[in-house]
Amino acid sequence: MTDRRTVIASQRELWGRKMDMINKITTAAALAATLLFGVPEAKADYAELMAGHNSATLDLRVGVELAPKLNLFTINRITADYDNDVGYFGLADLSYNVVGGLDFVMETQAAPGMGVVERAGLQYFAKIDELSIFGIGTCSLQKNPTGEFALNIRYTPTLTDDVNLMFGLEDVTNVGEQGHNFSEQRLRAGVKVDKYEFGASVDLAETGNEADFSYNIGGFVRVSFD
Repeated sequence: MTDRRTVIASQRELWGRKMDMINKITTAAALAATLLFGVPEAKADYAELMAGHNSATLDLRVGVELAPKLNLFTINRITADYDNDVGYFGLADLSYNVVGGLDFVMETQAAPGMGVVERAGLQYFAKIDELSIFGIGTCSLQKNPTGEFALNIRYTPTLTDDVNLMFGLEDVTNVGEQGHNFSEQRLRAGVKVDKYEFGASVDLAETGNEADFSYNIGGFVRVSFD
């Protein structure tokens, strides 16, 4: 009788985990769909699916021009590993152009376990031919503030009239009063044909002052909606 009860409890727990995963995916997908299709004149930068040896990630990035010089940019990222554990990260940047490629930014980040974090800072974008560079630095608006710095470099040299090579690096570093909190790097290398991109991908992560290291190696497919 005890063994049977244990099996039933285990099955209920497994079913609960599966339902929780489905709810998380459904909620995140609904939010992403609302951002992509429910905002008037919304422009999605891209949707990317990265499948690696440890996990798979769906990354949706949407930009909306709210008014002259005023823009909204969002990131919705869903990650699922092969044990059915699902993670979510969301970001919304409200930016106002100061001069040239320099913007003032108010940022909101949200993730399970982290809650909602408000940040403020500056961002800068520059494009020279086939090379684009984007950088942003923010400070959290809380009792023990953290600094976060992100750099996104993209290079798309022409291969033929219809095909470009594509190389991308995205680096994010967060530091606080205790030192290094975390860093993440996303590397992409592949081919761009019209609005489609595909190739090899590597996601790296370092956590804490000891920089505990993890990685996810695989491939990616990206669709742009310019």
